[in-house]
Amino acid sequence: MAIAMKKTAAIAIAAGLTFAGSAGIAAQDALAQENAPAVAASTIDVNKKGSITLYKKADPAKTGTPTGEKDDSVEGTNLPGAGFTLYKVTNASLKTNADLVKAAGLTPKTAEIDETPVKTETKTDADGKISWTDLPVGVYLVKETTPVKDYSPAADFLVFVPMTKSNAQAGGTEWMYDVVAYPKNYKQKNPEKSVVDTGKNVSQNVVYTVKTWAQTIDTERQQRTIYRIEDTLDPKATTTADQVEILGDKYVKGTDYTVAVDGQKVVITFTEAGVKKIANGEEISAEITANVKEMPKGGILKNTAVQIENNPNNVQEEKKKPTNEVETRYAGIKFKKVNSKGDALKGAEFKVYGATDGQDCKAAVTNDKALQTTEGKNLFVSDQDGKVTINGLHVNDRANSDQNTKNEWTKYCLVETKSPKGYELLSQPIEFTLLWKDAGSLQNITVGDKEGEVVNLDDTTPFLPNTGGMGIAILVLAGLGIIGGGAYVARRNSKTA
Repeated sequence: MAIAMKKTAAIAIAAGLTFAGSAGIAAQDALAQENAPAVAASTIDVNKKGSITLYKKADPAKTGTPTGEKDDSVEGTNLPGAGFTLYKVTNASLKTNADLVKAAGLTPKTAEIDETPVKTETKTDADGKISWTDLPVGVYLVKETTPVKDYSPAADFLVFVPMTKSNAQAGGTEWMYDVVAYPKNYKQKNPEKSVVDTGKNVSQNVVYTVKTWAQTIDTERQQRTIYRIEDTLDPKATTTADQVEILGDKYVKGTDYTVAVDGQKVVITFTEAGVKKIANGEEISAEITANVKEMPKGGILKNTAVQIENNPNNVQEEKKKPTNEVETRYAGIKFKKVNSKGDALKGAEFKVYGATDGQDCKAAVTNDKALQTTEGKNLFVSDQDGKVTINGLHVNDRANSDQNTKNEWTKYCLVETKSPKGYELLSQPIEFTLLWKDAGSLQNITVGDKEGEVVNLDDTTPFLPNTGGMGIAILVLAGLGIIGGGAYVARRNSKTA
């Protein structure tokens, strides 16, 4: 719109449209009177009032040539709620042909405006329409001061009141004081955050993906100068610059973008060279691999990221768009190892195994791949009070922050791998599950009558016959009896022969 309108002066002169001349200029005060003589259609009437009407259109499939007139064929859907403000340009005038030529060289960036707007911010109605009336002849700057949520702002543009009528179609023969413009907006996708954490416990890595989409700008009148992705990790998670990258082959790390990691804050900044490569609406995704070193607060590892771009009408102004929040949740188990009398047992050793969907614990523990949890441990030993705590296991009923995705391990299997001296091993793995809603909690494991206690039976070897002492003596005597009996039979057979 602005490109066509700023050419109004040149078009007007080429079409033979002029002002009232020096005589008209000298008689400005007279022209302002109610009984001023009529002005020819091909001459600007500086005393006449005009109007500017906007029709806000969203997501047009294509754009046409602006004419300044109402055009029902313009594509896009009506967009209500967009705020526009109108300013009078102070370094332009339409009073003489020379003024018009000078005004034709203006752009929205070179136009000087009065800080007080001619029309304060007005929102588009249900039809996407704004109408400003009773406007003196002059040049105006239109700014979209409040874009509709999730839409990019239209480029600032200049409007000449009046402008040449129908010049684009057949050559202008008169001036048009009621100007219509169709500023366009394009819906911007919000950035998205996802996590892959299935089967991963505390002490292991999770992988975050930040998916962003570049805003659509008018490359002739707007600029893209800033593109940044920022992610602040949970205090219990860490990463390094080597574990952060933009996916795909288009952007080269160190050339098109840089990565800085300061504590938990990760900043991916596109360089000037990288920004120039970005296309309207392009999907740009970053991947961050983070290690969960300790159990997070409440057993919930939360994360969001932010996409940052410049306002395309102001290269210094930053616009921030946060992603959705993703969560990884952990929980654990606890129990006390005791004997049949309830006395604490020290030194019992345990491991935890993961079972996939449909797999039982007997099958799960044969792979001998015990899971590691906090501090990278996969062996847990009862202390002097018989207590065992195993924490930092990923919950079973949900993974990847998706309620429709189960964890790789749909249940866990606790196995006693070494019993205390004088006691039997548990005969079977103990199956348990941890739920999303119970994040941060410790579930009691029970074997026996008392909750939270795992009972070991006394060693059953005393029930076997002794192989020493009296037992050996009996065996010896029995053996001697057999030998003696054999010798007697042998002698008898010898005499008979």
